[in-house]
Formats: sequence, C-alpha cells, structure tokens
Amino acid sequence: MSESRRRREPGTLPRPLAFLAALGLIGGTGFWVSVLPPGAVPGPVPPPPTASARPTPALAGRPSPAVEDAVRQGPAGFVAFADGVSGLRSRTRWYTIGHVIAGGDGCTGTWTGGLSASERPAKRPAGPSAGERPGGLSAGGRPAGLSAERLRRLRAGGAEAGPVFGGPRGRELAAACARPDRLVPAYRRVIGGLGASYAEFEVRDSADRAAVTRRAHAIRALQRERRLRVSFSLPLEPYGLAARDAAMLRLTRQAGADVGTVNLLAAMEPSGPFGGGTHRIALALRAARTQVAEAQAVPDTGEAWRRVAVTCVLTSPADLSEAEATTLAAFAGRHELAWLSLRGTPPQAPVARALRRTRG
Repeated sequence: MSESRRRREPGTLPRPLAFLAALGLIGGTGFWVSVLPPGAVPGPVPPPPTASARPTPALAGRPSPAVEDAVRQGPAGFVAFADGVSGLRSRTRWYTIGHVIAGGDGCTGTWTGGLSASERPAKRPAGPSAGERPGGLSAGGRPAGLSAERLRRLRAGGAEAGPVFGGPRGRELAAACARPDRLVPAYRRVIGGLGASYAEFEVRDSADRAAVTRRAHAIRALQRERRLRVSFSLPLEPYGLAARDAAMLRLTRQAGADVGTVNLLAAMEPSGPFGGGTHRIALALRAARTQVAEAQAVPDTGEAWRRVAVTCVLTSPADLSEAEATTLAAFAGRHELAWLSLRGTPPQAPVARALRRTRG
C-alpha cells in the first residue's frame, strides 16, 4: 500500500466509512422530502429572461391593465336601444344609439337613425339644421339632432349613451374603409363626439378576414388612447354562434382588441328559428357561452356568462309575452348576464317593464 493511502488527515474518516455515511445522508434526505407537504420544496429556479425574449403566443393580444379594468365597467341590467334620437326620451340608465355606417367614400361615418324611407315621418325639414352636415352627423360627430346640451342633460340625469357601428342598412366602416389612417379617425370622431365610454359593433362581415383585422387594429388603437369598453353584436343561432362568428371573435382577440361583451341578437318572431320559446333561447345561450369562453380565452364559466348580453329582436309586439320576458329577466339575473335589450318593433308596456327590472 502506498504512503499516501496509509496516511490520513487528522479528523477524517476512513474512505469506506465516509462512503457509507454519504449513502445514509442521501437516503435520509429522500425520506424527509417525501413526507413534506406539497409545495414545501421549491422547484428549480428558471433563468431570468433575456432582453430579446418575445412574449409567448398565449399572451399575444392580451389587453393592457387599463383595458382590463374598463371591461368591468359599462352597460348593465337593461340597455335601451335608441333607434333615432327620439328614442332617448324614456328613463333608462344605459343607451346604445344606432346606427353609424359607412357613407361617401367609405371612410366617413354616416347616421342612418335605423329608419327606412317608408318608416320616417312624412314631414321633414327642408334642409339640415344648424350644426348638421350631410350624412346625418353633426359637426361634432354626434347624430344629427343630438346637441351637446341635450347630451349634457342626459348625463346630468344619470344616463350614458354609446354608438352602434354597422347595422342592417349599410356597411360597417371597417368593411368599407381599407385605409387604417382614416378608419381610426372615423371611429374616433363618433365616439369622441358622444363622449362615449363604450361602443358597439354590429358585425356582419365575419368571413371578411381583412375587414375583421382592420376593425381589430382600429379598436386596439382606440383602447390605447382611452378607456373604451367594446361589445360585438352577433346573431344567436339555435346552436349558439355561427362558426365564422366564433372564429372572428378569436381573431379579434389575437389581434390585440378587447371585446368585453358579446351581444347576442335573438330573433323572437314566431316564424323564427326559436319559435318564440325562451327555453330554446336558453339552450342556445348555453352553447354560445361555451363558444364565447373559448374564443375569448376565458377559463371561468361565471366570467363567460358576464361577457354575454341578449337583445330580443321583435317583429310584432306579440312576439314576446310578459311571462317570457319575466323568465328571460330571471335567467339573466341568475347567470349574471351583462345586460338585456330590445330592438325592432316596440313591445307591450308590461314586457318592457319586466325586462327593465333586470338586475345590473
């Protein structure tokens, strides 16, 4: 045996004993780690991100904290749709005013008022009133006839109003205007003219990817400028949302726009797909809620319900009974839907009262 192996430093164990001691230490450590409660042992510390690291795809399009906070505010309970300025007379907390569509060269908003030529009053002013411009928008970007003073009185009474872009009688601005440098100002003019904190887009071009992308980028730009809650109005089918509409919502989110609420337009006429039954509407809403959750990347079921609103579209006052309205209001309250609303033919007074009792 060599001299180096025969001699040891004072206080050290012989190698066989040291080896056995090391094995005992490893085994003992493994035992105590196994009996510790979950989470007591920290996992490996990930390396710090480098300056050139890019966000993961899951975070792409995530709204800023200011936008996320705005999602928790805005219309609730019952929202009255003002089909023209005259519709602002009723005592309601929230209004949407429709419709703003593309006019002129496609990059300028024009106010339709939601009335066809045959539905408009027979007597009309000979020309535009002071402050109005051709196309139905005032110089300040408000609907013709809605003065700044009237808007101030509306808000002094505790009400708020936001515009509806798109609709049944024309193209939405993003579908008609291919120039982003003009599309954003067109939206801004209307929203700023109303001093609105929310805006609705009645989307009828979900299959047009270019229009969907332009709209999403414009909304993202506006939401970076101001606290703006955005809702999309889409038709409610018996099976929920059409596949193209669900895909459009997903693409809009991925482009960075935040759509806080999906307003589902439910046709209530007896000859429609629902046959006027609130039970069928409830089934369609449950299917749509799942689709909205997936498209908006919302994991919580309750949060997904709170991002869904329902607008009953009537063709006759008899399309929705008081009992059905009461049932629908109870459903909305139980699931904490964002809001209920009405469009089309005005309902019977008891029906409107039942829906206005929706908790918000």
